[in-house]
Amino acid sequence: MGIYRAFFITLDKIKVMGKPLKRVIVSINEGSITKVLGAWLELVIEDEANVLDVIMKVDEVINSKSGFLLSEYRGLLHMLYNPITGRFYKQVGVHAYTEPGKFYNVRDNVRQALPNGATIVLIPNAGCIGEWEKVLEYKEFCKAFQIHKSMRAII
Repeated sequence: MGIYRAFFITLDKIKVMGKPLKRVIVSINEGSITKVLGAWLELVIEDEANVLDVIMKVDEVINSKSGFLLSEYRGLLHMLYNPITGRFYKQVGVHAYTEPGKFYNVRDNVRQALPNGATIVLIPNAGCIGEWEKVLEYKEFCKAFQIHKSMRAII
């Protein structure tokens, strides 16, 4: 992570191919993922990126290192998000903030662009949830997510 950290400090305010970038920090509270990524992962993403874009970038990093380790899912996005309902599963904890007390409601607004310097905390299996939702089969997830992405381009 030290190599990433030095790289991200220099990228904080630049553009790549004319696109402004921002830095975000992600923490995923799931043992096997933490073993691969560490406790915190710093990413540089496009300026208009939202929490779903960040999760897709995390999936890219995981796949480049080891592939997804939880066999019942094909990736972190598949594990956390239901594109049919357009929301995170009930059992998923998701928080975003820039400083203590400055939170962003990404659970109810997944399309909200994240601010530069945001920290995103993902808890795939939050313990306080009473009723758990069944995760979509991967084929159904992919089909629904393609529709979701198409609708996002229109909005």
